Amino acid sequence: MMVKKRLVLLTILTAVSAAMYLPFAAASGAGIDSTSSKIIFLAANVLVGLVFGLLGLRLADRAELPMPFLRPWELGERRTQAWRRPLLVTILWTIPPALLVAFLVPRLGFPENSGTLAERLMTTPFAAINLQIVLLLVGTSLLFLILKNRVWAALASGALLAIFHTLGASGFDTIFYWQMSFNAGMGAIFGWIYLRYGFEYAVVGHAAAHAIMMIRG
Repeated sequence: MMVKKRLVLLTILTAVSAAMYLPFAAASGAGIDSTSSKIIFLAANVLVGLVFGLLGLRLADRAELPMPFLRPWELGERRTQAWRRPLLVTILWTIPPALLVAFLVPRLGFPENSGTLAERLMTTPFAAINLQIVLLLVGTSLLFLILKNRVWAALASGALLAIFHTLGASGFDTIFYWQMSFNAGMGAIFGWIYLRYGFEYAVVGHAAAHAIMMIRG
């Protein structure tokens, strides 16, 4: 199946999302301050969009995973799947858990995020698109092809997100284990939504959950 139009779109979105992430990166001291480091960061994300986007789209198509908006658009076909129920399920399975986590995080001693509210919210596309191209489109698609089971693949997807968010952790304290638990749970939800309803809904769900956490501070 063709992937050209979807691949171009994903690559553009990764570049835009990376550019939107830069103000937060500067505020959080991520070391992306110089012009050269910003160019490298943007180029790396474009490469992610191209390489992981191509691989992920191929895997998703091979696994026949749902892609209710992007696949018909690629093929020039009319979208036939209903969108209201999948969107409602996505909202119900992502926003309440995100609100619960946002309530618990400050009470568990998590540090506040850097940057202004606007800078934090501008990281939403990066988290929901760039990260999920790697973890969902590639990782979860591959896991589903191997495991042949949505539940196990969704649980493994949670493990992927948990591992990603603990990379570079300075120690194995209480916050570390809570962070692992929160991200594993949310990752499993995103994985299930992807496997059941499609990548587009998983992106929407991750964006909503991430935005809630960024508003929390």
